[in-house]
Amino acid sequence: MLIKILDKLLGRWFDSRFEKSLENHKSELQKKVYVSKVRFDAEFEVYREISLYLFDAKTSIKDLHMDALESDLKQELKLAYQMIEPDFEDHAGFRTERKKRRRSGVENLKVTIEKLSRKLEGDAPVIPKEIFAKYSEVDILLTKVLSYYNSAIQIYNLVDDFPTEELVEAQKNFELFLEKHEKINEYIRNYLNTLEIIQ
Repeated sequence: MLIKILDKLLGRWFDSRFEKSLENHKSELQKKVYVSKVRFDAEFEVYREISLYLFDAKTSIKDLHMDALESDLKQELKLAYQMIEPDFEDHAGFRTERKKRRRSGVENLKVTIEKLSRKLEGDAPVIPKEIFAKYSEVDILLTKVLSYYNSAIQIYNLVDDFPTEELVEAQKNFELFLEKHEKINEYIRNYLNTLEIIQ
């Protein structure tokens, strides 16, 4: 009889300790799940916003580069027309419009790069180091592209066509940006596929 009573008491004692331990582990696990979900959501949102800034920058650069190529073509057409019609003069309206369009394009690119840089620096603690380093490389390339277009504006005041040297350098850095941007997107897709939210 005494053995049965001791057996019941010890059983209850072990059961209560086991239940307390189990409750503590459950509580810790629930905290970790919550933190993991919050971290995933925060990281995902950061990548989404950075991708939008990179897309805006890419679009701005393409527009600037196409404008430069288009104005070269228009310049050639103007020269050809002048050969046929020697009294033809370039209209000031065309140059003024081109100047505004280019300044606006460079300003849009500048604002986008500033937003991207602020986003990267502000969310650096959330972004894994390797991904942050890759984004930083892209940010530097975009800043170089911007500096070439700014240089063209400063030197040539956008009255004449963009200088070929600046365009070539801007295009080289832009192509490198596109290559790195694609690699980053692929890397992040793979990284996000390895993450799993514990439910």
